[in-house]
Amino acid sequence: EHLQVSFVDPQQHPEQVEKYGALGVQKSQVGSVVIKAGPRQREIPLSGVNARLEERDFTNVIINVVREKAPKLYFLSGHGGWDLESDAPDSGGQTFAYVLRHESYEIASLALGPDMPAVPADCAVLVINGYTSDLREDEIAALDQYLRGGGRLFLAVNPLVMADPSAKVTERLRPWVESALGLRLPTNVLVSRETSSYQIMFVSDFGIYGDFLDPLNGIARFRGSYNAEHPITAGLDKTLPLRLVRSVEPVETVPAGVTQTFLLRSTPDTWAETGLDAIMNQQPISQDPGESRGPNPAAAAVSVQAEVATADESRAREGRAVVIGNAYLTTNEFMALAGAQDLLLNSFAWLTASEELIAIRAATDAGEPIVLTRSEQRTIAWVASLGPVQAIALVGALVLFWRRRYR
Repeated sequence: EHLQVSFVDPQQHPEQVEKYGALGVQKSQVGSVVIKAGPRQREIPLSGVNARLEERDFTNVIINVVREKAPKLYFLSGHGGWDLESDAPDSGGQTFAYVLRHESYEIASLALGPDMPAVPADCAVLVINGYTSDLREDEIAALDQYLRGGGRLFLAVNPLVMADPSAKVTERLRPWVESALGLRLPTNVLVSRETSSYQIMFVSDFGIYGDFLDPLNGIARFRGSYNAEHPITAGLDKTLPLRLVRSVEPVETVPAGVTQTFLLRSTPDTWAETGLDAIMNQQPISQDPGESRGPNPAAAAVSVQAEVATADESRAREGRAVVIGNAYLTTNEFMALAGAQDLLLNSFAWLTASEELIAIRAATDAGEPIVLTRSEQRTIAWVASLGPVQAIALVGALVLFWRRRYR
């Protein structure tokens, strides 16, 4: 379609713009930017809102007007997870919802049950985000039917969610993930000696860990913690700290029709701690024999050959899933990090078969928290607290030495 871009001054007098270079006009010259494609159009207000036109805003409006309709994301309800209306730093998902809507996604809640026995046909991606209770049998059946029919699934799971052995109940979601996606979600937490006990860093370079022999060399090309070949992580280069991450591992025999690509892996100094009681009770932990040493996989993208052929193709439509062993990255606290936003938005772009959006997404000019390793934190703490005291003591000792020598 023909894309029209025009500037509108505060008096609503449009001025047609032929070149993107005209986006450099000053705020005082325009009141808004109107982008139109056919019958659809969107307006970006400038006066009193933004100091300048952000590339991210411009890109997202283009996406919105060019798409036939906005992809609809359904969040599975009834099993806990983050409240998308809450601004609580560690348990709210307000920022997550805002970022998704800003990327031209629609968001809705889905409660599977007698009144809704199947995933709606307009569901672009089904999201299970930070659940705290297991799914019912009918929900698992609907989930399985949806994926095998070419559906798309985003699953983010925290490690402290597990079956209660004393309740004598049978888990359903994790066994289904194993049988349908060929992925194990072990009961463990990835722990690092470099950071605090259960907070780990995903980095773009393992050079700080010395001569690291990559066991995946020749199987998958990684750039530090990130898969350098998959579109979701190929462009990621930011340090991403996450708290309470569980590993996401392949089963011994991957189901037929399933293709897996592991997206994230922990740093070489980590291990998979299975003593979750010690972590929950904040007790000292150390690596025990049999606990897997890093790098450990922590996220995967899975393609599943669908069983239902599409209307315009003889082959079946491909089902897709992204599984991440952590749901805290979608909370307000971690969504402030550009690395978390890039990972999540790239995942939804891949799930909705909109990979072109991955390459053109631009970051805003908003400030981002500085991520420090534990050694850097110790250095700063030492300089800030003990450094001045020791500097004064050193100067005093030099003065005393000077006076005694030349008295």
